[in-house]
Amino acid sequence: MKTDAFLTRGVAFAAFVFLSFLSGAVAADRPTAKKEPAPPALQVQVDVPPAWHPLVEDDVAEALAAILERNFRQSGFDRPIAFLRLADDPQPATPLLTLRLQEWRLGRTQNAECTFTAVLRANGKEYDLGLFTGTRLTWVSQSGRWGFGRAHEVADALESAAREAMRDLYRKVAATGAVPDLAVKR
Repeated sequence: MKTDAFLTRGVAFAAFVFLSFLSGAVAADRPTAKKEPAPPALQVQVDVPPAWHPLVEDDVAEALAAILERNFRQSGFDRPIAFLRLADDPQPATPLLTLRLQEWRLGRTQNAECTFTAVLRANGKEYDLGLFTGTRLTWVSQSGRWGFGRAHEVADALESAAREAMRDLYRKVAATGAVPDLAVKR
């Protein structure tokens, strides 16, 4: 009696599992309407000074572009932003913002510094936006310059310095009126 109930439940469970896999396979065969990604409203290129290792340059450029995108989003710009490597060809109809990193480091006083210049190309015009800089004070809470746990403090300080410079950049780009839907933040 117990084995009959066990077999009945086991067969029912196996049928349920089989049908759920079968329904998933049928659903996977159905064509789905794919949304085309929206074209970017802004293209960004970051030029980094030569480093001893080319992968470091790429990482620094991508990190700075990510901070720019996050800062622009927080300021209210919700259109797509495309990060282009220097070797990529930009789309001529889309505004191109080029950052040329001067330095992003801990200075002599152990404060994080981020300095770059920016040029915006849009609608056949070139806007030299100038020099942007951000500084973040850091406090040595661990022994030595690179003590345990210090790397996290340094990374936060470097990111904060870059965000400060990006806030000024956002205001300058918005003031040109060359990028659609980029409002001047008061």
